[in-house]
Amino acid sequence: MTEPEARYEASRCLSCGNCFECDNCFTSCPEQAIVKLGPGRFYRVEDDLCTGCAVCFEQCPCHAIEMVPEPVVGADLGLLGEPTRPAKFKVRA
Repeated sequence: MTEPEARYEASRCLSCGNCFECDNCFTSCPEQAIVKLGPGRFYRVEDDLCTGCAVCFEQCPCHAIEMVPEPVVGADLGLLGEPTRPAKFKVRA
C-alpha cells in the first residue's frame, strides 16, 4: 500500500452504526428526553418524555439510533388497524 492510500484508509470513518457520543441527539431533542450518562456510558431515553418525533434519529451522523414501533393495545388502533402511537427510538447496542 502506498503512503497516500494508507492515509486515505486511515482517514475513513469507521463508526457507522456505533455511537461516538457526538451529542447531536442530546442537543436536538425538543422534549429533553435524552439523558447523558457520562463519558463512555452513552445515553438513556426517558420514555415518558419521548414523543417519537425522530429529530434525534435524523440528526445522528452514524445511524446509531433506530426507530422501533411501540406496542399498541386495543383502543390505540386506527380505522384500518394500524398503530396510531408514534414510534420510539432505541440506541443500537
